[in-house]
Amino acid sequence: MVNLPNKIIVNILSRLSVTTLCRFKCVSKPWLALISDPFFIKTQLNRNTDDNHHHDRLILLSSSSNFHSINFKSFQFQNNFEAFHLKFPSKQNPNLCKEIWGSCNGLLLMLNDYFSFFLVNPSTRQSKKLPISPFSMNSVDKCLCLDSYGLGYDSSSDDHKVVSIAHYGYGCDFDDNIVSVYSLRTSSWRRIEDSPYIHTPYGPSSGIFVNGALHWFASSFVGSNNSTVIASLDLTYENFGDVPSPVDDFVLFGELSVLGGCLCMIVSRRGGCKDVWVMKEYGVRDSWTKFTINHGCFPLCKALCLSKTGEFLLGICQKKLIFYNPKKKKFKRLVVRACPNHFVVGTYVESLVSPNCSNMITRQ
Repeated sequence: MVNLPNKIIVNILSRLSVTTLCRFKCVSKPWLALISDPFFIKTQLNRNTDDNHHHDRLILLSSSSNFHSINFKSFQFQNNFEAFHLKFPSKQNPNLCKEIWGSCNGLLLMLNDYFSFFLVNPSTRQSKKLPISPFSMNSVDKCLCLDSYGLGYDSSSDDHKVVSIAHYGYGCDFDDNIVSVYSLRTSSWRRIEDSPYIHTPYGPSSGIFVNGALHWFASSFVGSNNSTVIASLDLTYENFGDVPSPVDDFVLFGELSVLGGCLCMIVSRRGGCKDVWVMKEYGVRDSWTKFTINHGCFPLCKALCLSKTGEFLLGICQKKLIFYNPKKKKFKRLVVRACPNHFVVGTYVESLVSPNCSNMITRQ
């Protein structure tokens, strides 16, 4: 490859897996510089994300804090899956992580048993422990504080941002939703405008990153009426708004996720049935499309991904992975070898984006 133009070399290498690229950094100093270059990192990330923005990996966190990964890039009702144990270097081991609070560009926002947050790249086995937001807890009054979090990317400033929304109440002299933003570029927290919504209708929740904004289920009081809204925080302008919901009444229980790059909303109904809404065109209420899961045995489910043939994958009660075909209305359990018995599940895309680097995506 010595005599090949650099553009062709980038074209070839960017098609390889992250594991292979990490090994290829040892080939030579020029390849180390090339694979570490922000432009190459962006090229590889864009190539690894298809036109529908599918995530291609599942991350499973077991009760013993072990990390497992499943490649489902081309799943179509097949059973040849295996969960691979991910081993982290001792110096960068995100110990005791049990919860996933966000996913963006190959990075995962995780919380451990000691309420410490980590940014983790499962593909490169890199991680970074984040400082605690000085606005997330009232240690003086010692009142109850419920925090919601989210992870996203601001393309205008080429910066990954972690958002903390601290809802103070029950014993405090004030009842606010204090919002702070951690910038990976500056490695610091700062406070922005308070949220006009109540972000804890079902308890603390993780923000879903779609179309440059983070989204949470929230409550909004209009007069004496309490309504459910999908609150959004634009990460470029750092202001709040809301996305039109497909339902007008108060949602007893709901969860947001991403399916095929689109905002997805699951609403539970009486009898255990669930309505799965997918917003085909962001911000357009009439573009919401509904699928109904007529099955009362799934009290808790999470929409994980959508296949090219229309099936989608559900995580059930932290114990099962289920395929569902909305056209045929059929279920099939996903059999995974070496899968932990009990797990927290999330999705991510393979990338070289580093949680320890300030300029990770673009190059002027």
